[in-house]
Amino acid sequence: MLSYINFNYKISFFTLFLISAVIFCTPSYGTATDASKEALKKQLDMTFNKLLDDPSNIDITMEYANIAIQMEDYESAIPALERILFFNPELPRIKQELGVLYYKLNSYEMAKSYLNDALSSRNVPQEVVDNANKYLEKIQ
Repeated sequence: MLSYINFNYKISFFTLFLISAVIFCTPSYGTATDASKEALKKQLDMTFNKLLDDPSNIDITMEYANIAIQMEDYESAIPALERILFFNPELPRIKQELGVLYYKLNSYEMAKSYLNDALSSRNVPQEVVDNANKYLEKIQ
C-alpha cells in the first residue's frame, strides 16, 4: 500500500512539474500587449475626432494627452498639453508634465524651461515641486 501511495505522489508531483513548466515556459508573443496597444490607438483616434469637433475643450484635450502618454507617444501629447497652457498659462502641473515629456525625448533645454516655469508658478503643489526638482537634478 505504501509503494502505491508513493508512486501516486511521484506521478502527481511530476504532473504538477510538467504543467508548471508548460505555463511558465510558453512564450506569450505579446498578444495581450498588442491588444492593449490597439485598444489605446482606437481610443486615441476617437478622442482626436472629438477634438476636431470641439478643439477648445480642455477635458477632451487632456484625455487625448493622457492616452498619448500611455502609448508613449510623447510627440502627440506635447502639443495637446501646450494647447491647454494656451488657454490657461498658470497650470504648474501641466508645465511639469511637459518638462517630463521633453526630458523623455532627450530635449533637455525645453525640459528645463518647462520645469523651471512650473516651479515659478503661483500655488505650486509640493508634488509638482518634488517631481520638477527630481528631473532638474537629472538634467544637471
